[in-house]
Amino acid sequence: MKGSWASKDEMRARSFFRMACDGGQMRSCDLLGELYEQGKGGSGDDALARVFYMKPCDHGVGVACASLKDLH
Repeated sequence: MKGSWASKDEMRARSFFRMACDGGQMRSCDLLGELYEQGKGGSGDDALARVFYMKPCDHGVGVACASLKDLH
């Protein structure tokens, strides 16, 4: 049961981070990339993770650049 709750919360997190990212919140873009990279809240997708990491990296968010560099 615990796993199903975590998954629902992570699915909601993807939605909220996506809205915030679309609104220009770069840290949300980075966190969204992390969710996609780790497959939390749905299937993993390195291509989407890369897209979401790239946006804040282009705006000078170092942690996003580091995540992008470490992405497989």
